[in-house]
Amino acid sequence: MLSKEFELKISEMSSEVSKMLIAGGKEYSDMDVLSHFKIGSRELGITKYQILLVFARKHWLGIVRYALNPTTKQRDSLKGRIADLIAYLILLYAMHEEDLGSQNSTD
Repeated sequence: MLSKEFELKISEMSSEVSKMLIAGGKEYSDMDVLSHFKIGSRELGITKYQILLVFARKHWLGIVRYALNPTTKQRDSLKGRIADLIAYLILLYAMHEEDLGSQNSTD
């Protein structure tokens, strides 16, 4: 793949992930966009990071299944699974940054 085509792929995926995160964030309006992870954490007695890992793992396993056997039919497309996993990584980054901000505000 030539670099120009690769740049287009980066742009396409970035756009898809951004749309997904923005649409998902609108569900929360003025609420915390990380609230599902925090609520799940309290309900299950594990960290919000572990909740995110459980959600992200589904998409990772789909990618692994594809890598092991690209011809196997799956319910979700590889592109969709990759976009979902990127979205979860961005949410992980947001959680981490929020925690760093909380730590810095108490110093």
